[in-house]
Amino acid sequence: MDGIPRGEYMMNKRTRIIVSLGSLGIIALLLVLRSLGGTRISPDAAIEISLQRTPCFGSCPVYSVSVDGDGNVHYFGEYFVPVLGDQSSRISRETVLQLIHAFERVDFFSLDTYYTNMNATDMPSAIVTLSVDGVTKYVEHYYGDLSAPVKLTDLEAEIDRLLNTAQWTAAQ
Repeated sequence: MDGIPRGEYMMNKRTRIIVSLGSLGIIALLLVLRSLGGTRISPDAAIEISLQRTPCFGSCPVYSVSVDGDGNVHYFGEYFVPVLGDQSSRISRETVLQLIHAFERVDFFSLDTYYTNMNATDMPSAIVTLSVDGVTKYVEHYYGDLSAPVKLTDLEAEIDRLLNTAQWTAAQ
């Protein structure tokens, strides 16, 4: 305490702690707000969403599908799907908004970029990409990585459902 009366030293130390906690508090508050509300995506933003499903050791469907903010869907089937090559369709603005909300619910921008540990082998991957007003985030998900959050797998399934990829990928 070097000649400083105990009360003043404690006050100074307490002040230093409060200042440090104040900075940490702001950071903590921002983190809490982010976790509560997630990243909000403006419905008027320029949006591009894509899902790519990659090969596995067996006969996993290999295709990619994308949609823009206007609801224009583009599909390309490569292997082990009934419909090969380019296809297109449209979804409603309401369905585009449902898709945007699905990304917000999983707080997509907070996910890791790679879930590619090989806890199991010979599995396919799914690569999800979201571009909002030129800011792009993608997440690569190897299905043999047991650390990947379930909400990511759910998002991938939701993209397939809302874009109706079954019209091209499901056995007829």
